[in-house]
Amino acid sequence: MPGAKPPSGASHVSAQGAMGWPGSQCAVDAWYNLAQGPRVDRGRRPWVMRAMKLREVIEALDAEVLVGQDLLDREATTAGAADAVSDVLFFGRPGMLLLTGMTRAPMVRAAEVLELAGVVVVRGKRPDADAVQLAREVEMPLMACPHSLYDACGRLYVRQLSGPLPVPHRPRQPAPGE
Repeated sequence: MPGAKPPSGASHVSAQGAMGWPGSQCAVDAWYNLAQGPRVDRGRRPWVMRAMKLREVIEALDAEVLVGQDLLDREATTAGAADAVSDVLFFGRPGMLLLTGMTRAPMVRAAEVLELAGVVVVRGKRPDADAVQLAREVEMPLMACPHSLYDACGRLYVRQLSGPLPVPHRPRQPAPGE
């Protein structure tokens, strides 16, 4: 979309954001970055993705640490969002931070298997007791935040934490005998 112009009034957005609260400029920044390409952030600085420590994630998402207070120096190299364990298993990569609405133990087990950096439960949900216990046992940082999945992803993106690399499309292979 070369030559695309920002939405009307986008250049006049205050530091408080488009809607008047911190972080709400995410949509404007995301639109602008998609229109101009992933390497430019309104001319203020080069748009280079980076890793984030979990303590930075907690600050960005207003998150509460449920498990792993001593593991907050871990780095998340990317972030991904999923509400199905099968999606986590397919798209997850070691070092990825998982943002999810899932609250049961299988999401912690999937995070452990894939060696994810941590798990953030969004939408103000609380993981069930089995998930919290499993997170303690496998030393998986587990956090909860009040924001929607969309807003949480946007808050991390504008702080330059990228999503996982796209997985190439693989055509379905016919089953034996088809």
